[in-house]
Amino acid sequence: MTILSGAIDLVRGLGLTRLARSTASLSLGTLVSQVVGLATTPILTRLYSAHDFGLLSLVLSAAALLAPIACLRLDLSIPIPRTQQMATALLQSGALCTLIVALAITGTACAFLALGTTLPSIGAPLYLVYLGVMVATSSATLLLNGWLTRLTRFRAIAINLGLLSVITAASQITFAAGGSSPHSLILGLLLGQIVSVGYLCWAGVANLPRRVRTSRLSRLRLALFAYRRFYIWSTPGSVFNAASLQLAPLAALFLFGPEATGLLYLANRIVTVPLYLVASTLLRVMVSETTRLVSKEPARLFTLFKMTSLSAFALSAPGLALFFVGSDLVGLMFGAAWRPAGQLAAILYVNVWFGILAGSCSNLSLLGHNKSETLWEVARFISLGGVAASAFFTHPTITVFAIEISACFSLFYLVLFAMNWRAYGRLAKVGKRLGSGISDGLSDTDAH
Repeated sequence: MTILSGAIDLVRGLGLTRLARSTASLSLGTLVSQVVGLATTPILTRLYSAHDFGLLSLVLSAAALLAPIACLRLDLSIPIPRTQQMATALLQSGALCTLIVALAITGTACAFLALGTTLPSIGAPLYLVYLGVMVATSSATLLLNGWLTRLTRFRAIAINLGLLSVITAASQITFAAGGSSPHSLILGLLLGQIVSVGYLCWAGVANLPRRVRTSRLSRLRLALFAYRRFYIWSTPGSVFNAASLQLAPLAALFLFGPEATGLLYLANRIVTVPLYLVASTLLRVMVSETTRLVSKEPARLFTLFKMTSLSAFALSAPGLALFFVGSDLVGLMFGAAWRPAGQLAAILYVNVWFGILAGSCSNLSLLGHNKSETLWEVARFISLGGVAASAFFTHPTITVFAIEISACFSLFYLVLFAMNWRAYGRLAKVGKRLGSGISDGLSDTDAH
């Protein structure tokens, strides 16, 4: 009875009723998004070729790399300020930076189009126009998700995930009627993202008082100065993170061509279902819980971290069955031409499995370890860059390349998990004093 009573007290202390509701909302939205994506992918793989998906992967990878730079990762700091005015200033500062970067990319594309210049391995510079729009929508989504996280409107985030998936899939299938090409795939995705950003604006910004929605330029400068350590340390870390994640498809395009890149894209799309369903959902809720408990009951965060990360790791273990049925399953679902993607999916799932362990509760930025996280990102990027560089000389097969990339990711995810374990453990030992210091350090400028 003593153990049971202690467990009940722990659950109550952690606020797991609210945590469970938030997790359930995000899980449902993510599940709908991933189910719609997987259900429509067999249709898309029969309408579009691996070459088309390869070029889509290129634009997606470049946008994922540039979006964190465009918003300066200010989305990470939006949930932290005590006042809505300061949080609004951070949101608007990120939006302004995003607009500048997107216009710069689009302007470059227009100059290339006017000069009739073609891009290596791609062709028409029209893809740069797509990239400019996608950077704007991706960066805006990051900022607005950060704002909704602050408002604890997880239901809106969940609805948006399903909306984005449905609109994108419907658009891509509809556009294929006019001719299957990479342009149809990319335009369908852009339409889904634009609708998604519109919904997030309505859900998170439209209902706020006007005095909160607007900020003077002086407040924007103050917000950028006050939270400069976020974009000084977090932005490079996020850029290296995005570069590490997108390095494989970008390198594959030049090493193996668009068709092999398309196979790698499908394999990655298959294995990221549990990553988004489990890790990203838990991480968003964990960020909310960290900002709440770090100054009140920091010792409980360590318990929550262990419970959440290890449970997520165990729940995602069945995905390893891809090693036995991956090729047959992919060939049956997506067509015989895509069968090699099943073997690649099994290989990539190993690093996804360890990524769920490390990423579901990784909160080094909010715990005051921005520098450590950035150094970890840099080290991982350098290691992956070494793997990619060696591939240009050794000319491996796409399977061997996937094994090398997956092994490198897995090793660094284990290191990240150990870093988070140490950070949460230290916070649990020191207690409220350190937790209060972190909380004050994150929001000590709100009084301005």
